[in-house]
Amino acid sequence: MSNQKKQGLSQSPKIIPSFLIQEHDSKYEIALKNFAEKLGYPKNQYGKLKEALTHKSFSNECQLTYDNQRLEYLGDAVVDLICAEELFKWMPQFQEGDLTNARASLVNEYCMSRMSELMGIDLVLRVGKGEHKQGEQAQSVRLADAFESVVGASYLDLGKDQTHRWLWRILKVPLYVMVKQSHLSFESLKQTYLLSENQLDEALNTLEAKITKSTFQPLKTKLQEKIQTQYHQNPTFISEKLNPKKFQCTIKIADRILAQSTGSTVSAAEWECVKLAWQQMET
Repeated sequence: MSNQKKQGLSQSPKIIPSFLIQEHDSKYEIALKNFAEKLGYPKNQYGKLKEALTHKSFSNECQLTYDNQRLEYLGDAVVDLICAEELFKWMPQFQEGDLTNARASLVNEYCMSRMSELMGIDLVLRVGKGEHKQGEQAQSVRLADAFESVVGASYLDLGKDQTHRWLWRILKVPLYVMVKQSHLSFESLKQTYLLSENQLDEALNTLEAKITKSTFQPLKTKLQEKIQTQYHQNPTFISEKLNPKKFQCTIKIADRILAQSTGSTVSAAEWECVKLAWQQMET
């Protein structure tokens, strides 16, 4: 995943993959078959999908000759291209910089790891035993990377058109949530993911008039602008380390605490705090 995509504020999902170190596992084969068919693969044909779902830690522990890193590289480019193409068509009023902001709002670690989880990639991603000892942030990065590697495999196996169809269907979920409520929450993504494609398209069409340049600004930027407008002063963001695995973020207006939250990383604590502060300003 590119560094730009890793900079998005996120609270990493808690991931416990169901399948551990077994190269030939009947339960895994059944799960892989079901996942492949959801993407449109022919029955019992997986192409490069197993490679896309093999983390380098699994490959190292099982002494395999492949992992998903090369497919991740390809998928990264495909995701950017398809997202850019659709936003270009869907938002004719946006100029280059605004389209770039819109794409960055949809194609980042938080969105891809969450959509990866909703798609069930966490259930078929083969990860080494040692990798499970890593923190939540590492787990989120793994899922986001696996999302891109699955896109890369689909592009090679199924072609651009079929990959385009299922990928844009997935990316419309965070697009709808972003336009509707200005920030992404996993619960909102989950509810929107359950909509049919027709329902999602109809819902997006009703919100089209609400899309402005500010829609895709980071929530932190929106919060700062809202506070400046309402209170005529800038908020103060204070981050502190409570212990090696816990960080706290506080947002203050002058001497008043607007919101306070904790998280396993500085960015996770700040993201939760910004969401709480935004909710306070909205009520």
